Amino acid sequence: MMIEKLPSTYASILNALVELYMMSKKPVKSRDIAEKLGINEGTVRNSMVALRAMGYIESKTGPYGGYVPTQKALEYVKMPANTVFALDIAPISINKLPTNLYVTGIELLDVINPFSNRAC
Repeated sequence: MMIEKLPSTYASILNALVELYMMSKKPVKSRDIAEKLGINEGTVRNSMVALRAMGYIESKTGPYGGYVPTQKALEYVKMPANTVFALDIAPISINKLPTNLYVTGIELLDVINPFSNRAC
């Protein structure tokens, strides 16, 4: 899937949304994003219209509503331009026999803590 480069305002808002959503696992209010970034809430709401049209977010209505990132948003935030790569390559063995397969990266979208009811 080809993911386009977003304008810096949209990218900042999307990064803040994903970060806030991953911490709470609940829809995020535009006010919370605006406070985190130190920008006007109207700017956030206007940007959300475009981000929703591009498929990066979904909006939930009601008193417990807000914005939720889509899989496309999670992939954008984790794009190579936004992450640091290790240069190590690990060979893979199957039944202790070498193969021509190598691990070049591992991505953890969610890690479950067995001692807690929520993801870390």
